[in-house]
Amino acid sequence: MKSPIQWRDGQLLSRVLEERYDARKRGGRERPGSLWKELFPAEVHGLPARDYFLWRSLPRPRDFIMLANSSIGNAINRRHSSITQDDILSAERDYSKFATDALIVESMSEGVPLSTAVLEMAGLDATLSKDDLDVMMSPFDDPEKMIMWLVRSSFLGVETSRGVFEHIEGEEEARRHINMARRLAVREDRRERFRIHPAFRPHLRVRDDDLHDSSVVDGTLI
Repeated sequence: MKSPIQWRDGQLLSRVLEERYDARKRGGRERPGSLWKELFPAEVHGLPARDYFLWRSLPRPRDFIMLANSSIGNAINRRHSSITQDDILSAERDYSKFATDALIVESMSEGVPLSTAVLEMAGLDATLSKDDLDVMMSPFDDPEKMIMWLVRSSFLGVETSRGVFEHIEGEEEARRHINMARRLAVREDRRERFRIHPAFRPHLRVRDDDLHDSSVVDGTLI
């Protein structure tokens, strides 16, 4: 199985949307990035709009564009002169359900009972310890396999250095990052820590306990 393409460059990812907008609106003569000033609010939950979209969506052009387009669609349907934070929050709930449903469908094709595992996360804080996961995954025949699948599908990020969480895709990358998390836990004399990706949280009503926590860094994008 081929390893999935990793979109780790946030600037490159955002340019996919920015250049589409600028090319459509001004024939490509405007500098990329103008849509954030022209269409979106300056901030969403205290973050610059562009940074919030990168944080909330999975690092794939399809997901980034879907969340932005849904926000634009909400503003149009509500006859808003510009996109509001409420338009974005409504869009992210729809996007989050799409992302969760897509992940469950993918897992079914591989015979993984992910639907039940994901529902175990509903209503939790985003940051989980290995002890938390061990309890939640205990009903399954192979709890470690379930945790590995959640990591390699980007649902769970792993803490690879103090306060730095990375979400990755692919089994090889998942094994490498889990080993890094284990070594960190040994050095700090505690269990490994994991983090539910922001893309899945609105649908599962998982609390964004890390959004304004300066001790936590999302190391997924560079």
